[in-house]
Amino acid sequence: MSKQVVWVTGAGSGIGRELALAFSSNGHRVLATGRNLEKLKSLEAQGGGFITIAECDMASYKSINSFLNSKPECKEISLLVNNAGITSFTLAENDSPDLIEKVITTNLTGAIHAIQGVLPGMINRKSGIILNILSVITRKVFTKSSIYSAAKSGLEAYSKVHVKKSAGTTSG
Repeated sequence: MSKQVVWVTGAGSGIGRELALAFSSNGHRVLATGRNLEKLKSLEAQGGGFITIAECDMASYKSINSFLNSKPECKEISLLVNNAGITSFTLAENDSPDLIEKVITTNLTGAIHAIQGVLPGMINRKSGIILNILSVITRKVFTKSSIYSAAKSGLEAYSKVHVKKSAGTTSG
């Protein structure tokens, strides 16, 4: 893999943080986004000059769009790692409307907006990778994570459509 611009969402902790560090240690330019600027600053300090950080709330189209228009490197993103996610461990009947909206907009709608933001450049360059971090929840039933399951399963379905489309086998 040649040195690329990689956008990692949810890079402040966990999988996103580790992926950002792994890509930067291999000399890739990493755009690391998240909601917690202090955690991102810590990540940037460990990135050897290859990590650029920015606040970006994946539950907000405005925040995503603002980020994508904030840096020239955003036009060069060749790998999107849709990692940002939130969940709750509640029964479906206890999920508040606010919680439902936050989980869906972060895990599904925000990921779709990120894809839509980078896809035109990838199509134009005839090159690019979109990696959507899903969850075992798309394969197993967890009774206290119904809304998270719905969001991640929706992202999986959305991804399958793009895979089929990019393979030139669109139907329906």
